[in-house]
Amino acid sequence: MHRFFKTNLAYRIISILLAVILWMWVTTEKNPTQEKVLQVPLETRNLAHDLMVADKPDSVKIRIEGRKNLIDNVNSRDIRAFVNLQGATTGPNIKPVEVALPVGLQLVNVNPSQVSVAIDQISEAQLPVAVLVQGQTAPGYTSLEPSVTPTEVIVQGPKSLLDAIDQVFVEVTLDESPESLKEQLPLKIKDNRGRLIHDMLRTKPEFVEVYIPVLKETPSQKLLVKPAIIGKPAAGYRIKRVAVEPDIVEAYGPYQSLATLDYLTTESVLVSDLASDLIQEVPVITPDEGITTQPKTVKVVVEVERE
Repeated sequence: MHRFFKTNLAYRIISILLAVILWMWVTTEKNPTQEKVLQVPLETRNLAHDLMVADKPDSVKIRIEGRKNLIDNVNSRDIRAFVNLQGATTGPNIKPVEVALPVGLQLVNVNPSQVSVAIDQISEAQLPVAVLVQGQTAPGYTSLEPSVTPTEVIVQGPKSLLDAIDQVFVEVTLDESPESLKEQLPLKIKDNRGRLIHDMLRTKPEFVEVYIPVLKETPSQKLLVKPAIIGKPAAGYRIKRVAVEPDIVEAYGPYQSLATLDYLTTESVLVSDLASDLIQEVPVITPDEGITTQPKTVKVVVEVERE
C-alpha cells in the first residue's frame, strides 16, 4: 500500500510538471517576449532650491523588454527617465540616467546611459515689458499707444541665460476690432540670437495686463446694401426672394462723400439660367476708394421657384 502511494504520488508530480511546462509553452507561443525602443523625455529631480538647470538633453532612448500584450500598449508617457541631481554643483554634472518602468517590463538599455547636466546659480533681473501689436483695427478706427501693467517684471534663471536676454514681451492681435482691448497675456522672452527661452526661465508675475485704447478715426454712416442681380432664371423659373446678409453695413469715409449716399450695392450676382437657390458671398461696392465698409463682403441669397 505504501509503495503504491509513493508510485501514484510520483505520477501526480510528473503530471503537474508536464502541465506547467505545457502552459508555459502555450503562453510563450501566444504572448512572446518582445523589445521596443521609445524616445522618453528626460526629467530632473532633487535639485537644490537655489540652483537651476541651465542645459540638459531633452530626451533619451529607452529599450525595454516584455510580453507582447504589455509592449504593444506601452508608450513614452508610461515611462519616467530622470537624473537625480541631489548634491549637484554649479557647472557641468555627469549623472547616470535612471528609469522607472511599469510592472512587467524590463529595462534592456538606455542611450545615453549618462548625461551632462549644466547647473547654474539662480539669479534674477528686473526687466521692462514690451508690447508687440499685430493686426489692425476696424476701418474708421485707430489704436493709441498700448499700456502694460506692471511695466517691469522679475525674471529668474541661470545667470548665463539672463545675460543673453534681448526682450521680455507680450503679443497682442487687434483682429480688426472696433473696441478697446484689455487682456491678461503670458510673458515671452527672446534671447540675443532670436530664440524663445521663456520655458527655461521664471517670471514674477507670469502674466501682465495690456490695454490698447481704440478710437473712432473717421466719420461713419450705416447704409443699406442692395444686391446687383444680373440675368434671368432658367425657363419656367422665376425669382421668389432676394436677401442680403447683413443688409446694413457701416461705411467709413469723408463726411462730404458719405452725405451723398443713400445706399450701397454689391458686385454683380449672375442668375442667368438659375434653376435652384443660390447663396453667394460678394464684395460691397463703394463709389470711391476713400470709402470703406465693415464688413467688406455680404451674402446674397437668391431663391427661385417654378412659375
